[in-house]
Amino acid sequence: MKQSGDGNRTTKAGTMMQEIPRHTVLVVDDDLMSLEMLLWILAEEHEVITAASAAEALNLLQHSLPDLILLDIVMPGMDGYELFEQIRQLPGGDEIPVLFLTGVSDQECESRGLEMGAADYITKPYNAHLVRLRVQNHLLLKEQRSHVNRRLEAEQSLLLERAHLRTLINTMPDLV
Repeated sequence: MKQSGDGNRTTKAGTMMQEIPRHTVLVVDDDLMSLEMLLWILAEEHEVITAASAAEALNLLQHSLPDLILLDIVMPGMDGYELFEQIRQLPGGDEIPVLFLTGVSDQECESRGLEMGAADYITKPYNAHLVRLRVQNHLLLKEQRSHVNRRLEAEQSLLLERAHLRTLINTMPDLV
């Protein structure tokens, strides 16, 4: 595949593809091997930022918000559930899909996270293909939600303008 100067790519078949914007994914895990594995799995398609603790993640989140977060549940100090609650309190934090990472196949843990509002769960050991698909799907869903919200806001604005114009027209003295 060749990159052109206009932001498009040409495939081997000669067809043009739109350049896909790279999303930012924050991976939070105290296990350095897990961080490295997820970095290796995702770095080709995404900008990956890593944090080895909840405190480090919160510090990063104070400066900018990623498009998606992969968050380990079991960490020393503040666990993933506590960090998730704090992320949701940040301005814009409730719009970020969070996928919990866990080495434990426990339905109770999974239920707890999903009830809290997590987007999904990824279990260790990681299947690279499934991790990529889950991340891709949740980023696509986020974009679709954002698009729908923008359309709704535009329609609401248009309705308010129309109502304002009707009010102006109804309050004008008859010119006849």
